[in-house]
Amino acid sequence: MEKRSRKKKSYTVVYFWFLIRILSGSFSFWLPHFRLFSILMDNNKGKATKTLATSLQNLNLNPQSNFKSKSSIAVINHPQFPGFLSKKKKPQSLVNLCIGVLGRHLEDIIEDLEEIAIGLPGDIKLAVAAIARRRKLLNDDVLIALADASWEILDVSGSDVSDFGLIKAAEVCRFIKALDISRCTKITAIGISELVKHCHSLETLRCGY
Repeated sequence: MEKRSRKKKSYTVVYFWFLIRILSGSFSFWLPHFRLFSILMDNNKGKATKTLATSLQNLNLNPQSNFKSKSSIAVINHPQFPGFLSKKKKPQSLVNLCIGVLGRHLEDIIEDLEEIAIGLPGDIKLAVAAIARRRKLLNDDVLIALADASWEILDVSGSDVSDFGLIKAAEVCRFIKALDISRCTKITAIGISELVKHCHSLETLRCGY
């Protein structure tokens, strides 16, 4: 049983490793290796991971490529199809899809979040923090793992973040301009005092219950 659990975790680590490469913008370098990932997923029962592997394996990352045939262009420009392009629903970006996957499986990667977050840009970390807050998973460990120097706004309202987590985050996020700590019962005047010492750009602080 322990061996099976360890094997499942290894699949999860590989899966989210590829998502991180996408979110950090370095996926094109690793695309030739994605066939190996697809083979690994064949041994896993996760239908979603197999689908993602197949989709990304066929992904065209060359924006200069001429992917439209002359016939398709002719159909789109045909007078019998007015407004064809304007009515077409814009698909979600690959980054947004990956953030959604990370959010849905956040519980599975909480223990490894500090290591995983190293490869993520600041705006993606902030999005993950927002998801964690909405799902009642935001605490000191999660906030410290995600804290990024580029953040200017932060909402930890209604979370389990305490003085310790707030102070540690403030040491990293020194350019915070707006912070919401309302309904955070574990944050006291001590944490706020230390916050002000580190974040000299702070303009808006929302607190209370």
